[in-house]
Formats: sequence, structure tokens, C-alpha cells
Amino acid sequence: MVVGNFGKTVGPFLYNAGVSEYPIDYAGLFDLWARYPNASSFHRRLGFKIQIPLEYASYQIERGQLESAIETIEHGKTLIWSEIYGLRTSIGRLRRVNPGLADRLATVSWALQAVRRSESAHELAESPSSAVDDYEDLDVFRDVSKERRRLLKQRQEVIQKVQALAGFEDFMKALPFRTLQKAACHGPIIVINRCHWRCDILIVLHDSPPPIIRTAKDFYECASSLEARIKDTRRRCRIDSIQYRRALRHFLKELHELVGKPVIDRLRELNIPEQSRVWWYPTSVFCSFPLHTMGPVRSNDGRQQYFSDIYICSYTPTLSALMEARSPASPIPDPNPSLCSLSANPANDSLPGVTNEMEAVRNIGFL
Repeated sequence: MVVGNFGKTVGPFLYNAGVSEYPIDYAGLFDLWARYPNASSFHRRLGFKIQIPLEYASYQIERGQLESAIETIEHGKTLIWSEIYGLRTSIGRLRRVNPGLADRLATVSWALQAVRRSESAHELAESPSSAVDDYEDLDVFRDVSKERRRLLKQRQEVIQKVQALAGFEDFMKALPFRTLQKAACHGPIIVINRCHWRCDILIVLHDSPPPIIRTAKDFYECASSLEARIKDTRRRCRIDSIQYRRALRHFLKELHELVGKPVIDRLRELNIPEQSRVWWYPTSVFCSFPLHTMGPVRSNDGRQQYFSDIYICSYTPTLSALMEARSPASPIPDPNPSLCSLSANPANDSLPGVTNEMEAVRNIGFL
């Protein structure tokens, strides 16, 4: 099992040793996490910070295992983020097949979130000088920790029952690349993996292996510098100030040189037509970067263009989320929609067009 500060311990070992396979035991990681009273304590003790999947993926890329690297990044984002931050597991499809199991899973998940909120409240109530790392030894957390472990065990039992259902064998499991590849059926998906050991850009295509874009040697440091500078400018300057706008222009220009230009060049090599839909799948600091606004991009006619002028951009948190969003929704029995309108906004400004807009909606046949 790969746990602890991967970057300082396991990472160098993987890169220097002739290890061909080193699978991460995520279930074991969650069991270990269950021994800690809250996510922040887990982070401090293990130096986790959502880096394990990205660092292991970088090792797989180094080995030429590009498809496996995408599986690792996807599994890390869908599973680990869900567990650490209490994000709700999508159970829409399960509810259509087995409402009882869906309700049980939802109930235990909400109970876990309640326990975690209680733990966070205890931590916030403590003074800054308290020994937070020793919380697990305090009697006040003993009952809470016991309840959390009980709920985690109960949740795992429910998940196993879900996986026994036909069509749900892969529920909450790592999906194989051939399945994840289906997410690119409406356009290529650009995966940015940022890791201290190496950074790469992978493109998921629906009908061929993922091509790789090699990044600059200082890619990691440049991204950190971009983030720090734009945050510093935002703290010091108003958004509508000349200083902030100037800094933002420099930020977008450098971001284009770092990411936008090599991506556009590779998409053109792959014969992806301009104005096609592309999906950004960022990690690390790139999750907060406006990738669609990178530029300006050089054009033959001298016009100033930006990335979104060349390709239509969308974002996805995970490949599975994109596939789930495209899956057919369950029909709503006897739909009885309602339409609500306001003739004025909260500032009591009149909204004269509301009546005509409501009438237009009625005429379309929605009501």
C-alpha cells in the first residue's frame, strides 16, 4: 500500500528502482484514514494533500503506461476526494434500479458527513496553541471516532451489496481506460497532471491511445509562480484596477505559452478541427486557472484570439462525471412543472420584461 509522503519516500524509490507494478491500495488507505479524527489531521500526519494519485500517475507516465496513468488520476479524484472531503457519491442510476439500497447508501453517507462536521467543529473550537495532531488521543474524540469507523464499515457493506447487482460490478471501483475513453465521444479531453517529479499533458481520444504532450522542465515551478503572482495581485489590487488587469493579461499570456500553445499545436497535429468541443480535466493549481481564456493566440490574419476562440471549452471534474451526465435520466412520472416570476428584483427595480418572458415559456409548451 502506498501511503505517507509519497513524494519524499516512495516517489524516489519508484523512479530509481526497476519496479514495473506498484498498485495503490485505496481501500487500505481509507482504512488508515479512518483511524484519524478528521481530514486535516490525516493530512498533517501523512503529508497526503491529494498528491498520491498524481505522483503515482507521473511514475506510470515515466514507464510509458499512459492509459494506466489516466485510470489512476480518475480513480484518485473520484474516490479519494469523495472520502476526504465528504462529497456525495452519485447514486442516481442506483436509485432507478434499487431505491432501497440507494436510500441506505445515502443515509450512511449523510451520517458520515455529520460526524465529520462534528469533528471539524471540535477542531475549530480549539485554541491555535492546542496540540491538534494529538486529537486522536483525547477522550472527547473517542466516541466520535468509534462511530465513524462503524459508519465506514456499514458503508462498505452497502457498497458490496451494490456491486453484487447486475451492471454495478464496477460501482466505486477504478474504471478501466476503455470505459473511461467513452467520455471523449463528443470531443477530446485534456488531462493536465502536475507533479513535482514530472508534469505532463495527456489527451483522451475516443478511438485511439492517449497522446502525450511533453512539458517544459520548469513547468511545475512556472505554474506555482503564476498562481502566487495572480493571488498576490488579487490581494493588493481591486479587480477593476489597471494594475490587476495588467497582471491578468500577463498571467493569461504566460499560461498560454505554458499550456495553451502546446495543446493547440498537438490538437492540430491530431486533425481536431477548430471550433470543436474540448474538455479540460485539470489537476492541482490548474483547477483554479481560466484555461479557456489563455492567450492571445497568434493568427494568420493578425486578429487577436484566445483559446476559446479556436476551440469550444468545457470543464469536467472527472471522466465518470461526464459519462454520468450524459446517461439517460429516469422519466419523471406525471410531471407538473411550475413557473415562478418576480416583477422586481431585491432592489425594487422593475423588471418589465418578465410578463412577456413567462408568456413565451407557456407558448413553447413547457406549462
